[in-house]
Amino acid sequence: MRRVGGVSLKCLSAPPAAAVPHAAPPPPPLSEERLRELWNLLLEELKKTDPKLCDALTNRPIAYDDEDNFRILVPSSYNDSEIRPHLIRLLTFLREKAARPQLNCRIEVVREEKEDAIYRPLDKYDAMCRTNPNLELLRRILPEIDY
Repeated sequence: MRRVGGVSLKCLSAPPAAAVPHAAPPPPPLSEERLRELWNLLLEELKKTDPKLCDALTNRPIAYDDEDNFRILVPSSYNDSEIRPHLIRLLTFLREKAARPQLNCRIEVVREEKEDAIYRPLDKYDAMCRTNPNLELLRRILPEIDY
């Protein structure tokens, strides 16, 4: 006679205890202040390991969008190309420190708007006089020079 072993009459509808996935607690919210603290911590770490990248990121403003997204604002596409190859390493550091694996970053090129104008010589002279009032004194001392 053949005997069947290892069969249990436990409730078959309930999964084994080890197979029940435990929901991980949600990561703490990331505030703008906490992001700035982590950014400063990142810059301190980069001073030791990669000074060139640290110089590229220093004094670059960051814009907080929400608890999972922020932007690094740079003035030119050159700065963008300088930072972009290191973005994964930067995000990995920030994700670990913030305990937010979904944290993401964009690099945004923000160009400063400048007024383009054609100036006559007198307009240039007036603009220079506003910058340096002593220029009017120089004009009185040297009247023969055409401004």
